[in-house]
Amino acid sequence: MNKTILSNAIFMTFFLSTVSHGYTQNEASFPIRALEGDNCNRVVELIYQSEKLASNDSSTKVYFEGFLRRIGKDEDQTDGEFCEPATDRETLSIKIVIENNNEIKKIELGSEKSPGYRIFTPISFDIKNNYILARYYLANNWGSVDTGYFTYDLKSDKLSYIKACQEEDWVEYRGFISSLEIAFKCSSYGQDPTETSFIYDIFNSSNGQVYRVRERIRIKHERFGEIVDEMSIIKRQVF
Repeated sequence: MNKTILSNAIFMTFFLSTVSHGYTQNEASFPIRALEGDNCNRVVELIYQSEKLASNDSSTKVYFEGFLRRIGKDEDQTDGEFCEPATDRETLSIKIVIENNNEIKKIELGSEKSPGYRIFTPISFDIKNNYILARYYLANNWGSVDTGYFTYDLKSDKLSYIKACQEEDWVEYRGFISSLEIAFKCSSYGQDPTETSFIYDIFNSSNGQVYRVRERIRIKHERFGEIVDEMSIIKRQVF
C-alpha cells in the first residue's frame, strides 16, 4: 500500500488530479464527483460499476461493484467541488462480478464497511486467464490517499495484494515485460522526476515475488484482454 498524507483542504483535489494520470482517466474521480460538491448536509449513497474487462476469447468478463456513502452534517460546506471537512466517507461493500459464458458469480470482498472511498477496477487477465490484475484507490478520511494493485485468482477466489514500490509514494502499472512478469513504475510526491525515471518493481506472478530494476524496460503486452464497458453509476440516492 502506498500512502501520501495531505492537508484536509487539498487532499480530494490532489487525489482526483493524480488518479487521472493512471491507466484510465477518471476511473476513480467519476464516482467520487457524484458524491461530492452538493448536498453536503445530507447523506448521499451510490453504487458504481467499474469498467468491464473481457478475456481475449470473450468467454470471461470481470468487473467490480462498489457501494459508497458520504454522511453529511449540518456544519458541512461545499467549496464548489467537494464537501468539507473530508470526513464521514464510507465504503459499505465491494463485490467482484465474474461472468463466465452464461453464468454470473458475485463475491463479496470483505464483510464489513470500511472508512473512505474504495474504488476497484480491473486491468488485465494473465495470459492463461487464471487470474486478473486489478487496481484499487482509497480516498481516506482526513487527508490520505492510498493506491495499489492486487491479483484475484479466478479458480481459488483468492485476493493477493502486490507489494510493489513500498519505499515510494506512488505505484503505476506499466504492463507485462513477459507472460509472467508485470512492471510497476515507482515515484515519490515532490521528488525530481529524473530521480525515479527508471525505477521499476517487477512482480513475478509464478512465485509472487517482487524485484527492482533501475533501467529502461520493454513492455511486451499492455494487457491481456480488453475493456468492453466503461465505468458507470448504477444507483445514486440522497437522504
